[in-house]
Amino acid sequence: MRLFKVIACAAAVAAPFAANAQATTDAPAIGFGIIGGATFPVGDYNKAAPAGFNIGGFVDFGRRLGPVGIRTDLLYHGFGDRNIVTTGGSATNVTISNKYSMVTGTLNGVIGVPLELSAIRPYVTGGVGAYYVRNSPRCSVNSITCSYNGSSESTTKFGLNGGAGIEFGLGGAAAFLESRFHQVFQGSPDLGCIGTANCNRAALQIVPVQLGVRIQF
Repeated sequence: MRLFKVIACAAAVAAPFAANAQATTDAPAIGFGIIGGATFPVGDYNKAAPAGFNIGGFVDFGRRLGPVGIRTDLLYHGFGDRNIVTTGGSATNVTISNKYSMVTGTLNGVIGVPLELSAIRPYVTGGVGAYYVRNSPRCSVNSITCSYNGSSESTTKFGLNGGAGIEFGLGGAAAFLESRFHQVFQGSPDLGCIGTANCNRAALQIVPVQLGVRIQF
């Protein structure tokens, strides 16, 4: 809720400046903004990470008078701890947990109602991205911290994403709500071997649901 209040305040402050700086209507639209919301792991990744949050920014180009544009996003996703594996007997119970975080950079095409034609503009979007994933595993024995050779690991993988949204507003500023599905190839340790050396990697899927503010020039 606090994040959405910040986004709304930013739109109110920036709108007059964006309106004054708006280029002629026959020029391509160039926009930028902030975006944030909740990130939901899905598929096997839902077993490894709880729901988290995301925050970041974007730049886009096009869609003033035509339906096609492009957009690039840079986002941070944070997730809490989740217990992954429990092994051993009652006296030597070992629980391995993991905390994930992620930085995503995507380049997407956007197809939707042109900016100058309507105050309510649905759109679809999809593209490619690079995903920097950080895993921070740790273990405990009967709630006492123990040594574990699976130190924090960082990896960068490529993936695809696609989704849809709806944008509201005319002139220099607009707000939008969107959701996308991200498929990251080999982005997560395989849950069947986590805690062991050379663990195979599995696909990672997330679904962010986001609210954003776009300032147009």
